[in-house]
Amino acid sequence: MSPELVRALRVESRLALVIDLAAPARAVAQEKPASSDPAAGAASGISAAQMAKANNPLADMNALNLQNFWAPSLRGLPDDYSNTLNVRPVMVAGRQIIRATIPLPTVPLGGGAYASGLGDINVFDAIKLTGEGAHTDFAVGPLVVFPSSTDHALGQSKWQAGGAVVAIHPHGRRQPAGRPRHVSDGLRG
Repeated sequence: MSPELVRALRVESRLALVIDLAAPARAVAQEKPASSDPAAGAASGISAAQMAKANNPLADMNALNLQNFWAPSLRGLPDDYSNTLNVRPVMVAGRQIIRATIPLPTVPLGGGAYASGLGDINVFDAIKLTGEGAHTDFAVGPLVVFPSSTDHALGQSKWQAGGAVVAIHPHGRRQPAGRPRHVSDGLRG
């Protein structure tokens, strides 16, 4: 891998990380702080409750998240790398939360060749089961994967459907902790 490519990937990863970390802070910065708690981020003007809401995937707010995953080396392929930028729009209407993941991966093909492009897009349509103010949030809904990859190496290239369950429970300094679980099955062989 050339030094120029390594530098470009590092810059791209840092930029995506900065955007991913700064976007939730900007989204809640326009709201007035909900409390005068000194541990609530007085230096930034953002309360702990606002930051927890920005980091909660079941929060009642529309968003656009960018996540970048870069692996500088891969098991069994120490001279190769992979990189995936996920564009994740979220739309909320009442108890319904629609979250899409649009992956833009770069993966090794072997022999120093790489494939880059669009991966398979997945959409999760969650219905929030818990009411406002609940200590633990639950949501369930269908998950659909569209065969949108531009190269066979970038996705499964088949329709998939299934269900997903999300549980979020705040811990520590009111930051959410949780993990979505997806179960899907291909619709064509």
